[in-house]
Amino acid sequence: MYSADIINTITNCRHHLYADDLQVYLPFAPADCTSAVAKVNEDLDSISAWCSSNYLTINPKKFQFTIMGSPKNIAKLKDITLNIHINGEPITRVDTVRNLGLVVDCNL
Repeated sequence: MYSADIINTITNCRHHLYADDLQVYLPFAPADCTSAVAKVNEDLDSISAWCSSNYLTINPKKFQFTIMGSPKNIAKLKDITLNIHINGEPITRVDTVRNLGLVVDCNL
């Protein structure tokens, strides 16, 4: 219950909150990549501020992001640098992510 109101800080992305695990995600077309990155970073900044105001420390090394989609759309983003960060530290891009034990790759 303590962290349930963290979702009120998320204004751009969709989210999934389970216990102490929070995932944010944002669907976008390849042409809207720059805008999408800005929106994700805005929400991550808000989440970081919420954590600070609630005396919680986040570990940027535990953050990861992936781009999911068709191989054709992912290829359009291959050469684009995606600067997603939290607390000024870059978040690592990965090809697979784990959600409650389920491993999902970037091509779904």
